[in-house]
Amino acid sequence: MITTGYMLREALRRWGLLKDSHFSRFGVGLSYFPGDPQPDPTAIGEAFNHAEDVIAALQMAQARYNLLVKVDIQGRTLPLGEAVKRIGGAGRYEKMWRDATGAKKDRFGYRNDDTRKTDEIRAIRTVDVDTCLIHAKKAAKFAGDLRAAIATGNATKLSCEEIGLDPALLEE
Repeated sequence: MITTGYMLREALRRWGLLKDSHFSRFGVGLSYFPGDPQPDPTAIGEAFNHAEDVIAALQMAQARYNLLVKVDIQGRTLPLGEAVKRIGGAGRYEKMWRDATGAKKDRFGYRNDDTRKTDEIRAIRTVDVDTCLIHAKKAAKFAGDLRAAIATGNATKLSCEEIGLDPALLEE
């Protein structure tokens, strides 16, 4: 059977919901009112444990998938997993430069560090706005390229055998 990063992600989501459901039901199953159906905490606990086992197997398969799939970002080839790990930092770097342009001001004016009130000395920018914009655009391009590469990488088809995954875990 063939799988993709998207299929792995969705299987993890489904199994996570099932695990959470069993976890919630377990506490309720420890007592019951006479005349109501008697819950079986042992069966609920075993179902919870099975879901945990499946999630661990899916996560390991996803890690292997992320190492096997290669993506190209601005002329550089990376494993998909590294691209995923870098996207957060790339977004934060973009935001740093975007904020440095000074386009968004504090609406209450509490953080105005442009002057010192005692003698009205004005602060001088270290980096001019145009340079900040150049850096912001470059950072935004890199973050966008990462996102596009991740999307393309997650669509890559690999066999379940390549990533050591029982195909039945994707269909349960």
